[in-house]
Amino acid sequence: MQKLILALLVVVIAGMGWMYYDGQQQLKEARLQSQQLEQQLALLNKEVAALSEQVEKLGDNSVEGLVRQANNAILDGWESLVNSVENELKKAREKVQQQQNSGAQNAPAEPDASEDIPKSPEQI
Repeated sequence: MQKLILALLVVVIAGMGWMYYDGQQQLKEARLQSQQLEQQLALLNKEVAALSEQVEKLGDNSVEGLVRQANNAILDGWESLVNSVENELKKAREKVQQQQNSGAQNAPAEPDASEDIPKSPEQI
């Protein structure tokens, strides 16, 4: 009877050893697979970043992007033109007002203010 129990004990210990060995092998495979998946994920993230950058560049170089850039340039130029015209009008008003003030004090004749107002864009 003791031999039978001893034999069963050896079989049980051998079975547990085999289960432990098999579990360790599966753990190694799972770790290896996890590392491979992490490497693939890192590579794919790099590819996504590169492709996103390309899409952004293509968006800037597309017809829509070029139209957007041209539109911004036109708007900036228009704003500059309006600002300079406003500044010149302000200067002209100040000159006219100064001439009117000095003219009212010095002589009854009205000065010709049309000479101070620019007539063409080249005079601005």
